[in-house]
Amino acid sequence: MKKEDILVVDGTADSWEQAIHLAGGTLYENGFVKEGFEQACIDREKTYPTGLLMDTSIAIPHTDDQFVIKAGVCILRLKEPVDFYRMDAPDDIVSTRLVFNLALPRGSQQISILQKIIAAVSNTEFTHQCMELETEDLRKMFVKYSLCEEVILGS
Repeated sequence: MKKEDILVVDGTADSWEQAIHLAGGTLYENGFVKEGFEQACIDREKTYPTGLLMDTSIAIPHTDDQFVIKAGVCILRLKEPVDFYRMDAPDDIVSTRLVFNLALPRGSQQISILQKIIAAVSNTEFTHQCMELETEDLRKMFVKYSLCEEVILGS
């Protein structure tokens, strides 16, 4: 993934389903995924929740690669938190304002990217900056945390 494959959206949602529609719709509108991606993410989230309880809690919705055209991530920064079910305790909820909707094609090391994101969001500075930085600076931060392949010289 390159830094241009990181989309950033500031928005509002009343539910985790609306949050996924907003992030997934952005990936669709920008040519990263096929029609049906949003619903597939919602369906997967019902069975395999992706909410992570942390200092700044997050959710990482994603789905099978059959809906993916090219690798991308939509970072949705919500004005007010929505509840997602927890990955580690599926009957419990976690409120989050930060959603990373992943579109990862087969062979793109989905597990490796998930592990890198989880490691990055374990860093309080990373999650704080995700909420505060402008889009281009946030993309550069993804490079800094090795979540993208592109190297920016002089940064």
